[in-house]
Amino acid sequence: MIGVLEFRGLHAIINSKRLRGKTVQNLQRLGPRKQANIMLTSDVEILERAMVDASLDPFLKLFIFGCLVLVSTRCRFADLSNIVSIVVEGIDLVITLSQTKTSGAITYGQSLIAIGTVQLLTSTKWVKLGLLIRSKLKADDLPLIPARDRNDVLLDQPISVQAFNLQLRSLMALLNC
Repeated sequence: MIGVLEFRGLHAIINSKRLRGKTVQNLQRLGPRKQANIMLTSDVEILERAMVDASLDPFLKLFIFGCLVLVSTRCRFADLSNIVSIVVEGIDLVITLSQTKTSGAITYGQSLIAIGTVQLLTSTKWVKLGLLIRSKLKADDLPLIPARDRNDVLLDQPISVQAFNLQLRSLMALLNC
């Protein structure tokens, strides 16, 4: 690092007892960091089966579909917020994006593509059902998991990360995951 930055005083700064002590104090004040619970394969199976549960609200199924797409494509939530189209090509789920969280907007007729599989862990036709629900709710031109207002009207903006996490936790509790 010293050779790359050509900063002669860097070694003294890195080895400073005062700096190290302050770093330890700051880390102790933060407390333990907690990662979100891992989604198990059994949880994914439950989500797939929930897509065919007639008792579930269509808005909830739209949310489940979005979660399964995230699992299938192995994408982050924010990366699939700007969907142009979702198409099934054979065994592939092909999602065209106008941008991702880190890419910025794509211009000059270019697009990004995320590819997943239409079959995860069960034989449930979750993609077909999800696309049908998106169509029925008139969500084809909306984000993967759109936000809703208080009257359950879908908005042309993605659900917030906080709302997504809250809804995912309550969904997993509802489905006994």
